[in-house]
Amino acid sequence: MADSQPTQVRSKDTRGVWQALSVSSALSKGLIQRGFKQPTPIQRASLPLSLGSPARDVLGMARTGSGKTLAYLIPLIQRLTASTARADGPRALILCPSRELAVQVLKVGKDLARGVKEGSSSGASRMRWSLIIGGEALDKQFATMSSGPDIVIATPGRFLHICVEMKLDLRGVELVIYDEADRLFEMGFDVQLREIVHRLPSVRQSLLFSATLPSSVAEFARAGLSNPALVRLDAESSLSPDLKLAFFRVAPDDKSAALLVLLDRIMRASPDDRQDAPQAIIFVATKHHVEYINAMLEALGYATSHVYGSLDQLARQRQLRHFRERQSSLLVVTDVAARGLDIPVMDNVINYDFPASARIFIHRVGRTARAGRRGAAWSLITSADIPYVCDLATTVSRDLFSNEEDIVGDIPRHLVDEKTERLASTMEETAPHLKSLRQVMQRGESMVQRSRSKASINAYREAKVAQKARARGLTDRVHPIFALDVAETDGRRMELMAAIGAYAPRGTVLESGRPRDDPNGKLMQARRELLERRSATSTRPPLDRREDKYQVGPLHPFFPVKLTVTAHRRRRAA
Repeated sequence: MADSQPTQVRSKDTRGVWQALSVSSALSKGLIQRGFKQPTPIQRASLPLSLGSPARDVLGMARTGSGKTLAYLIPLIQRLTASTARADGPRALILCPSRELAVQVLKVGKDLARGVKEGSSSGASRMRWSLIIGGEALDKQFATMSSGPDIVIATPGRFLHICVEMKLDLRGVELVIYDEADRLFEMGFDVQLREIVHRLPSVRQSLLFSATLPSSVAEFARAGLSNPALVRLDAESSLSPDLKLAFFRVAPDDKSAALLVLLDRIMRASPDDRQDAPQAIIFVATKHHVEYINAMLEALGYATSHVYGSLDQLARQRQLRHFRERQSSLLVVTDVAARGLDIPVMDNVINYDFPASARIFIHRVGRTARAGRRGAAWSLITSADIPYVCDLATTVSRDLFSNEEDIVGDIPRHLVDEKTERLASTMEETAPHLKSLRQVMQRGESMVQRSRSKASINAYREAKVAQKARARGLTDRVHPIFALDVAETDGRRMELMAAIGAYAPRGTVLESGRPRDDPNGKLMQARRELLERRSATSTRPPLDRREDKYQVGPLHPFFPVKLTVTAHRRRRAA
């Protein structure tokens, strides 16, 4: 489960921990059987409110991966299993921003309800679920809603369409849940949400969960929730303490080569070792970026999957299945998959294109460093991205450009050049179609840059200061993670310079380019042999070189500087 990872503890019977939060005995037993021994902080804070008497509306905020899914599924299942009353329409409604998240919630909800059924003879055995999402056949969804489901998990657009076409009666809804509410509004579902709320009964319980709280969500909560209790454990500026951040400055034309450097040097991902290769999610700006990066990695031998918004639903499910089953090690996605995809916890997240919003960055990196596991977020940034990095630094309260943090730096030039040459040869020899895909991606990139929202004014000021400091050499140029590569390269360079310095040619300029029987060449060769014989048989003591240093000046009133003069003397050692 992507949003609630089981917490392993030593205690054998922790049912009382859940029951202390007003969770029923049967549901507590089902949670423990599924490995959820201890509630997460968001569950500890929200469950007493949503399960209390009277039950309250809850506005819950916590970082992605903190257990928000169980925080609303537990009160939903407990409320519906405690009452056997039947309604003409659905009794509970869960609204999700994406199809993948809706499918994931359905899977988790059914599994949890099955645990209640095994531990009790309550109404869980009669609980019926319905999934209403885009990309599926309408006639099947009409039939599903006509059968009278208890719980509907839906995306807002398709659910409102079903409501209008079927004239669906929603007056029996007892509980409505808004999952990833900030994402719902970011994707433009505000009109559909307000229309759905207008069709709901005035007396109902509402649970809204989100990772961030933008103004649009706050306004909707004031109108759609009744005196909600705010549970805000993590501000939207928080990142997991187990998350390692690294930002690599690159030129726009070097981003593809820089990505290959990250895969090769940092992740140690090898095309030849697909089964044991570390998995990573690569976030890009548009579907054109997805198509190019996916084709490029496949041409180089990497096993990849890809997902973007307009991809066919069946193809999307197939790509995700391959990634979950480790048939592929890299998943290239747009922000449609920033949250909600039913995929395992990742150790690595790569931002090929840096987002213009700190909230989107937090959502992206929320795929890693969950449930006590360590993770890393690697980001490629251009000079145009620096202001957005400054905004992120302000949001997360970290000085990303200080030398002490060791977070921002360059990739060694020789590594980028090596991958650039490899990519160019691949395009010429085995994958000529990459050129056209790259051109389409570059046109899409220019559109993204034109439509990109502006960073804050202070961010542009800080970016200018950071760029000037870098130009003066006040900040490290090469990222510390490449220290070994730099040391190895510097060592080879010093060896080469030493070899060049020690090189003594056998011939002179008078012999260069002349035939062997040239008189001048023969004369110089004979002279050199004579000098070598004299040097070998000489018994004179070696020369003792000494230096005397003294100062002169100033040379002129307008140039009041004293110069240091060094005099060299040679004498025979005694």
